[in-house]
Amino acid sequence: MPRFDLDTLMPPPVVAPPKPAEQARVATLRRWCLAGSGPGNRPLWQPGAAPDITQRLAVATLRAAGELEQQSRLALLLCLDLDGSWRMQAAGVAGKLWLRGMTLLNDQLWWRRRRDDDPWDCGLLRDDASGRAALARFLPRRPTMMVAQRPSAVGVAHAVASLQGRQALWQHPVRLLVLDDTPQRLPGTTGWATLD
Repeated sequence: MPRFDLDTLMPPPVVAPPKPAEQARVATLRRWCLAGSGPGNRPLWQPGAAPDITQRLAVATLRAAGELEQQSRLALLLCLDLDGSWRMQAAGVAGKLWLRGMTLLNDQLWWRRRRDDDPWDCGLLRDDASGRAALARFLPRRPTMMVAQRPSAVGVAHAVASLQGRQALWQHPVRLLVLDDTPQRLPGTTGWATLD
């Protein structure tokens, strides 16, 4: 099993848990991530078949939250929710080992339907030359959420083009959340949304 792709993504830093006013927004972002992401399984007798995924790539701009600092916090909260960080923090030593072991086992069960609480890989998109080169080779090991913070319009265009060009090879869905009011939907991009 490959490791988390540190060439393409930086793990999200841990932030304080969501405040009550933030929980609804995080839930909305989570619904956007999960839409079209599954069930992600294959027939038991066809482990090499393409997984059942309605939408491999979806892109959204998070704008309605206001300032970029607040947008970043909401994106980090979403990442920590999707990747199971809150569950890991609440679990004891034995619980953490159990969660890790079950995640690794479930990754191997090609016939298993993905559940909404299965952990995703989540991280901040590296916006430098090596990160862009890695993105051009990116293959997700499990459902993946990427966050592009303060990207240039060129950086967003490059990221979307790289992801669109490779999505036919993916066995898992990928979501790209852009934190910036400037980039608009790019021509030819399907599945682009603006989230509140």
